Formats: sequence, structure tokens, C-alpha cells
Amino acid sequence: MIRLIPLSLLTTLLLPLTLAGQISLTQQDGTISGLGHAASHDFPVVIETFEITVGPIDSAGSRTITVAIPSKAITTKSFMRDAHLHTSVMKVKKHPRITFVATTGAQLTPGTVTITGQLTLNGITNEQTVEVTISEQDGRFSAEGSLVIIPTAFGLPLVGMGPMKVQDYVDLNFHLDIPGQ
Repeated sequence: MIRLIPLSLLTTLLLPLTLAGQISLTQQDGTISGLGHAASHDFPVVIETFEITVGPIDSAGSRTITVAIPSKAITTKSFMRDAHLHTSVMKVKKHPRITFVATTGAQLTPGTVTITGQLTLNGITNEQTVEVTISEQDGRFSAEGSLVIIPTAFGLPLVGMGPMKVQDYVDLNFHLDIPGQ
């Protein structure tokens, strides 16, 4: 007699094996964007280029997650604002990369996990926590979540003129489709 394994059980058994290796994600796999805030309005913040590497499971059952963003890949969709952001605020020539590095024992299975790592921005490294929700639809997996960046925690000035002054938080959201499913 042949027994068939239910698809959900098969997915639960095989997913950790199929995702045990390294996973690489770029802007072709999703988006990272959000909003910056001024007293009078919000403005878009878009990460146009990024590389995310989820390392293979090590002997301790953990993975290293590395996010690398070229500082010049951040845009607010305004040429003048971007020029000021890149030269006077972020000084992209001096600090050309933004990185987030975390190690987690969380499995890449559907559910929500909190990942805490080290975010380096403007040459300053601080702890950053990110809530990530992994979901599955039709056998395909995706990750999404959000985080808040506090510019002054990274030595970035809050620039502006009068009521146009930038507020001390930037909301970022991401949605990534995990390849290889």
C-alpha cells in the first residue's frame, strides 16, 4: 500500500532542506521603500539597489543575514533633495555603504520572527530590530516587514528650512520574494 504525504507536511519537511543553502536577494526580488517625514509633509524614501544574503545554516543551526545598500542608492524621488541628501547629510563618498548584519536561529518557515542585528549607517553602528513575516502562497515564499530608522542615532543631521525640517524617524517597509521555490 502506498501512502501519500499531505502537501502541507511535505512542505514542512522539505522547506528547511531546500532553504538550507545560501539565498541571495536583490532589487529584482522585491522592494525596500518607505517614508521620511517633515512637519508639513511626508516624502518617499526608496532603496533602488540592495543585496541581501542569507547564509547557509551553520553547525550551531544559525544563519547570518547580511544586507548591503550603496548609500547613493537611496532616493527621495526629488533631484534637489537627493543631491543634498547624498552630499551634505549622508556624505556618501565618505560612507559609501549601509549594512545590516544579524545572526539568527530562526527557520525560514511561515510565521513572524524578530531579528536583531547591527546596522551601520554614516560610519556608526547601532543595534536594530526588524520584524519579519514569512508567508507562503501557492508554494512560493515571501518575506515582508518594517522598521524605523532614527537618523540622529547615526549622527545624521535633521535638515530643512523652517517648518520643512525633517523629523527624526524614517519608516521603511520591505517585501521580498524568496527565489527557488
